[in-house]
Amino acid sequence: GDGSLMKWSRRTRAFNSVTLLSWTTLTSIPDIGLPLIRSGNLGAFLKAYRQIASGNPSYKQAARDIGVGIENLVHDRMTHMAGDSSQQFSNGFFNATMLTPWTNFQREVSALVGFNAMKAEVDNIHRIAKQGDQLSWLKSNSYRTSVRFLKSLGLDKYAQPNGPRLDDITKHTNDDAIRYAVMKFTNETIFTPDPNDVPLWAQTPWGAMIFQLKSFPLMMQRMLGRSIKEGVKGNPMPLTYLMTVGIALGMSANAIKDIVFSRGGEDERSPALRERNIKERLLGKIAKDHFGVNTDNWEDEDWAKWGGWIVDGMLAMGGMGLIAESLYNSASQIDNGAYGRERLLSLVLGPSMGATLDAAKVLEGAWNTSD
Repeated sequence: GDGSLMKWSRRTRAFNSVTLLSWTTLTSIPDIGLPLIRSGNLGAFLKAYRQIASGNPSYKQAARDIGVGIENLVHDRMTHMAGDSSQQFSNGFFNATMLTPWTNFQREVSALVGFNAMKAEVDNIHRIAKQGDQLSWLKSNSYRTSVRFLKSLGLDKYAQPNGPRLDDITKHTNDDAIRYAVMKFTNETIFTPDPNDVPLWAQTPWGAMIFQLKSFPLMMQRMLGRSIKEGVKGNPMPLTYLMTVGIALGMSANAIKDIVFSRGGEDERSPALRERNIKERLLGKIAKDHFGVNTDNWEDEDWAKWGGWIVDGMLAMGGMGLIAESLYNSASQIDNGAYGRERLLSLVLGPSMGATLDAAKVLEGAWNTSD
């Protein structure tokens, strides 16, 4: 009850963060596409980047005035004012690796994408309502999609044919309804989980260590579920962008890491792209072992090579979600003997379990060396 267990939990998680997340900025490249997937609006996405690229500081300032980066700012100040040494070190580490500036920039862009999407949906509702009688536009799938999007962000009063219109984002920074909607959209796209997004058991000292590194795939699972629901209701765009732009960005992240880590080439130690044939992935193993498919002829097939890239791109993006990704990764390692079991334990029980097992190996090696 004196807080010492939580102190050691924080230190352990800080150690895991520093040792495992050195290149998370590269892994976070798919963050670029998350606002597009959430909004399902390519026009709003491109407009946001045009606003950023225009050099007009008022747009970035508007995002800051709304407060999309305030959580990171407060966390940074509180850590340096009252945090312990492990928190201060990990916070400085993420600043040094550029992860914090990257996240702050993506949140500002996401705010602009969200507002532009809201404005487009409000305009769409008014446009459809003017085109015909009430019964016809109530039946419009496009109208219902716009209403769902606005209501999901708490903008019920804007989701009416006679509701108010939206102007430029710089003129709505003091409108609480718009501010809360933009914040909600940003939090649902550029993930910075707060206690509301994390299960209660994962906020205990032991639970926090087990749940470490699981919050991102959990929130991606929610995004995937939302995209599927939208597709069922007649709006295929979020799921389409997730399966195209999202996977492409995941593939890009893998390609960049292959070169930066020098993990490509035939020896897997060269700054070149890795071979990613679906034959060597879980789907290829299932086809061969359970369905008797001869996968040997997949070696030179272009579709099999691209299939491996697509599967790894989906995993890099986190698009399979926490549960599906955990099942896929555990099944992929099931035939690797003790190494597979260790990977499975680390996957389920958190990186602290993996660090413990690695420490045991180091001690075993030191003992053998001394003998």
